[in-house]
Amino acid sequence: MELGERIKANRVGGLVYRHSLLGVLAVTRILQRVKYPVPNHWKQFLETLQVTSEVAYSRIILTDSEVEEEFKEKQEKIENLKDRNLHSDEEIQKICQEREARGL
Repeated sequence: MELGERIKANRVGGLVYRHSLLGVLAVTRILQRVKYPVPNHWKQFLETLQVTSEVAYSRIILTDSEVEEEFKEKQEKIENLKDRNLHSDEEIQKICQEREARGL
């Protein structure tokens, strides 16, 4: 049995492995999308970081398809949250009233 397969089979190791890969995928995706105006001497560093992140993202995706599917599902959920409010106005008012009642 290969080391990667043994890690996945272990309950704690598999959980850490999966969450580590999901975290790396999230960081690499963020670095790929960064588009801030930076001084010229940082521009090449940022471009190198973006390319490296893209390569790392691609390698992880090719390594573990289950993590890829889970990451894409989470990414879609986050994208769906952008377009709607998390709480209704009534809920916000209720929370404000509760805070005032407690003296916060």
